Amino acid sequence: MPRPRPRAKGPAHFVERIAERDRRENLGLEYKWDDYRALSTERTVIENRCLYVINNFFWFGHGKPLVDAFAEVPRGKDQPFRLLDDGAGEGVFAAEMGAELAKAGIKCHTTALTLHENQALSARHHRGEVSEVVVGPAERFVPKRSFHAIVSMIGSTSYTLSPVRKDHLLKFAYSLVPGGLLLAGFEVATEAAKALTPGNIPFGFSRRPKRDRKMPLETEMRGIERAFDKRGFDARFVEYPKIARQIDRVPRWMLIVRRRLPGNRPTPRG
Repeated sequence: MPRPRPRAKGPAHFVERIAERDRRENLGLEYKWDDYRALSTERTVIENRCLYVINNFFWFGHGKPLVDAFAEVPRGKDQPFRLLDDGAGEGVFAAEMGAELAKAGIKCHTTALTLHENQALSARHHRGEVSEVVVGPAERFVPKRSFHAIVSMIGSTSYTLSPVRKDHLLKFAYSLVPGGLLLAGFEVATEAAKALTPGNIPFGFSRRPKRDRKMPLETEMRGIERAFDKRGFDARFVEYPKIARQIDRVPRWMLIVRRRLPGNRPTPRG
């Protein structure tokens, strides 16, 4: 007899779980945020947050361009497509993706989530190229409305501490409308850290928590896929070719998550 599916939780539930674990285990998320602020100033990391690079990555893993995949996400008549860009940098991807959807006749509301605002992002917001800017740690972010798509290619899902990463990903997934898509980069921190100037981060590329899980990457990824599957999401990891990673400077893995429509069966993994 199949086990019952875990009762659906809202995004706020997972934010509370992250905060409670941070307090209980003294993980030190604030040190991670300091690291991320330093990383966000690195030019080589900012430059690859653009539609061209992220679209190439997604096309390799999903077999179609982002605009086509986003157009298939169900939404109400005259309802704007709501897109969250986590780790927005200077807002390049959010602005370019919004413009690309507009060309396809899809009105878009773009939300840029960033640990700290910068001049370029503020300028794009002022010009209307980005609809909304939310400043603060992504682990504490609770959306007011659901999104049709969430992209965290070089954002918090890569850099958050491993003990809270699954809950953080689930928080984003439960922020999707049925049929919505989550695209998350995975394991970019080590490669990106090499681009940083020595001494730029006072405690090294992240002060480790006092209690951190010691598990192989593949074990963590399988656990994440299982957690999504039993909660009504289709999820799979796609590895980007090494030569392409070196050219585009993107994460090694992309996690592609789709929130199932009511009554839909799991998508077979190929």
